[in-house]
This record gives sequence, C-alpha cells and structure tokens, in this order.
Amino acid sequence: MNILKKELFLPYGIDGVVVKVNDLAMENELGNTVKIPRWSIAYKFPPEEALTVVRDITWTVGRTGVVTPTAVMDPVLLAGTTVKRASLHNPDYLQEKDVRIGDTVTLHKAGDIIPEVGQVILDKRPEGDDQPYPIPQYCPSCGSKLVHVEGEVALRCINPECPAQIKEGLVHFASRNAMNIDGLGPRVVTQLIDKKFVKKNFRSVCT
Repeated sequence: MNILKKELFLPYGIDGVVVKVNDLAMENELGNTVKIPRWSIAYKFPPEEALTVVRDITWTVGRTGVVTPTAVMDPVLLAGTTVKRASLHNPDYLQEKDVRIGDTVTLHKAGDIIPEVGQVILDKRPEGDDQPYPIPQYCPSCGSKLVHVEGEVALRCINPECPAQIKEGLVHFASRNAMNIDGLGPRVVTQLIDKKFVKKNFRSVCT
C-alpha cells in the first residue's frame, strides 16, 4: 500500500489506517452491526522489527512469588524509543523460543508498546553453543527451592519471607492503585528492607 510509504513522512506516528466506502448511499445500504460499521475496515501495520543481541537473561521475583526471565539486549531504536530489555514471560516461553545468551534475535513491540522477542536467528548463533539456557532451580533473591504449581506455567518461590516478595508487596501496597502512600516508593522500600526495618511479608503477618 502507498500509505505505508506515506507514513514515513507524517509528523506523527500511526499504527494503521481505516478504509471507508466513499459513498453515503452505499454506507446506508451496507449498514452496521451492533459494534462496527460494515462500510469500513481497519488495517493494522505490521510491527517494526529490529535485530539485537541477547547479552544476559535475568530473573526477577514478583510480589506473588512468580519468577520471570527478562532478556537484556544491545540497545536498539524501535518504534520511537530505545529498547534494551524484554520480558520472556515464563520458563515454557523461554524454552519454546530457545533464547540463549549471545543469540541474535528479532525484536518488535506488541501493540506498538510492549517489547517482545520474535525469534532467534539460528544462522547467527555462536558456534559451540549447543545447550539450552538452564532454568534456575533456586530463588535468585532468597535461595529457596523454586516450584511449578500444578496447572500453572509460572515458576514460583513459595518462601513467604523472600526479600524480593516483601519489597514488591510493600511497593504495591503503597502504590497509587492501593493505599496511595506518597513518598514510599521502590527506593525507600529497598532502604527499609536493607536496614532490616521490614522483615515480614504482609501475607504472612495477616495469616
């Protein structure tokens, strides 16, 4: 479509176009459903892609104990911003994509917002790298044994006193969507935990 070329010269970003019938009588004849008109259709542009190299895979622990892998990559300009990190979601996703440190991967933004690894360029994989990336068995924060809860794809730390869970739980508690405590952000929470002023998870205290 010519609009794809025209998009490059617009003074603002767009993620697609809407094509409409240019005839009022035909519009009336075509009508519409409860949700959408039958006389127009939206066309979404394919996401912009870039190549980058995975330099590390880090694992973070959320407030519910879910351990999530994240790809740390060479920075690339993608859809108007510089991207150097992308979530790999869970161990199953990581193994399905077969992402390894040193791999060259395609990167795009899902919905033009969230960075996402597309696929590994196997032709560019470093020689001698014939082993899949190992899935951790112990929590990167507290060292507890990680578990796969039945029916879940997530890897989870079930230690209620895990420092990472305590931190993320307190950050969430103080956030705008919860108690909205002004001034109690991630940095202050980290200091409270490092100085041993906070040692217990809210869930363990409440139970």
